[in-house]
Amino acid sequence: MSLEPSGSILCFPARKLSPGMICRRVGSDLHLAWPQRPARTCADNSFPRLDWFFYSGFAGFLGFQPNSDEWKVMGLAPYGQPGIDWTSFIDAKAVPYRVHARQLATNGAAPYARMSLVLGPPRKAESEIEDRHKNIAYAVQDACEAAMSAKVNNAVKFREWWRPFAPSLKKEAAGEYLETAMDSPFMILTAQVRPEKRGVIPAVTHVDGSARPQTVEKDINPLYWRLIDAFEKRTGVPVVLNTSFNLRGEAIVHTPTDAIRTFFSSGMDALVIGSFLVEK
Repeated sequence: MSLEPSGSILCFPARKLSPGMICRRVGSDLHLAWPQRPARTCADNSFPRLDWFFYSGFAGFLGFQPNSDEWKVMGLAPYGQPGIDWTSFIDAKAVPYRVHARQLATNGAAPYARMSLVLGPPRKAESEIEDRHKNIAYAVQDACEAAMSAKVNNAVKFREWWRPFAPSLKKEAAGEYLETAMDSPFMILTAQVRPEKRGVIPAVTHVDGSARPQTVEKDINPLYWRLIDAFEKRTGVPVVLNTSFNLRGEAIVHTPTDAIRTFFSSGMDALVIGSFLVEK
């Protein structure tokens, strides 16, 4: 695969792009096109067996706009309590995780019929949010966090389930999420996550409530800071999971060739190298 500034071809077998379409970089622009020769599929995790389908399904069930208001489910989750069993809708422990799409699909005149059998009637838009809705949002967020943690541990890092991950967060948000706000650019210090935030970032909070944070400053690491800032604008959370880019027993990637080899040898969905994005 070429990583030249122009003429590079990336595959995007996503829901809104037909499989086999390509994204070709021409100067500073990206253009979608059909390839002149058939493209080889390296991996497939296609719709609807994706966590976003799971999340959007519950957004609709909770009275929000699917594929638009998922962030409202995330914002509602910390107000809920554990107790709802989400295994009917997603197997978060499978590698890779598996969404039970038939349980989530709407069914003509009876939308969310299968979901209602387990969770009760769906919430109508603009109606009052009850404790049941908060608990459902909590369960949805918990399931997605469990699926992502399991995927990174089992499909990417190939390491034990109990080993924690670290959060990267904007330096100015450290006091909001950590009990002790500190400069920690090298991930060598630990801090307690504030109790009210542990349900918001469970994938990077250890069982004792601790975390090994990396604080990111805009002036020192502007590209990474902008990534976290963009994530915050979409989700309301200025925190992402950070782990070394290597498989178990291997050195950290050093070159684009290392990165591509590791990418296709693991369960990662996407790879960014500079301004290039590759998706399986």
